[in-house]
Amino acid sequence: MCGIAGIYRPGGEVLREELEAMARALHHRGPDAWGIWCEGEVGLAHTRLKIVDLSERGAQPMADGSGRMRITYNGEIYNHRALRERLTARGISLRSTSDTEVLLELLANHGEDCLDDLEGMFAFGVFDRERRRLLLARDRAGEKPLFYLPLARGGVAFASEIKALRAVKALGVTATLDPLGVYLVHGYVPAPATFYRGVWQLEPGTWVAFSEGPPEPPRRYWAPSFRATRPRPFEEAKRELRERMRTIVRDRLDADVPVGAFLSGGLDSAVVVGVATRDLGRTVHTYSI
Repeated sequence: MCGIAGIYRPGGEVLREELEAMARALHHRGPDAWGIWCEGEVGLAHTRLKIVDLSERGAQPMADGSGRMRITYNGEIYNHRALRERLTARGISLRSTSDTEVLLELLANHGEDCLDDLEGMFAFGVFDRERRRLLLARDRAGEKPLFYLPLARGGVAFASEIKALRAVKALGVTATLDPLGVYLVHGYVPAPATFYRGVWQLEPGTWVAFSEGPPEPPRRYWAPSFRATRPRPFEEAKRELRERMRTIVRDRLDADVPVGAFLSGGLDSAVVVGVATRDLGRTVHTYSI
């Protein structure tokens, strides 16, 4: 878990102190390191929890090889090694072993079209210095949070948590009880609404871009499909499920730090640990509360 935040203020100026306030509000999400990039009308902040590539080469906000794009990113791209091979086969040189750089170079070369190729959990903001355009995106299931506040002239402020937006007094974020009825029905406030006036959640499987001028509407790049698959024998379905579980658990154990699992007492967490230890031969520290 990392913390991401940023402000894009076309025709204005982003102050370093604003980004520092946002980073302080997100320190609990990334206690290992933090970084700030500020350039005139735009600035990005990041608080880092080190998982993949613990060196400074994985620090953020990160620039691509050309210096054209900057990213602040939270999450993990599970298929980043396969995507890395695709990039290097095209002659693109990478400086780190981090999934952040893989994502950044994919964005630099393919734009938001690369989102279809990502397997993982993520939320990020990436600024294109040539196009003066900020792109925000969230993973398919919405595992990683992303909130944003549209500003004047096509600008925006965004963060992993609303408290980071509230930390900047100039943004004027205030609470509202408008979605109270929805909350009482569902027990939570579904995206894109929030309890703060003008602040929105980016919906899962969606991206939105901001540049000087009228804001673009959010665009969905993925939606779940519930179409029935072909009928198959029970034993075949069981083998396929086991293989899929092996692949999924193996990919999520890819880290440069020890990985643990929380045992909730239910079937799903027990199956995950069982696959990791019995099928993959990995040692997993487990926790139960």
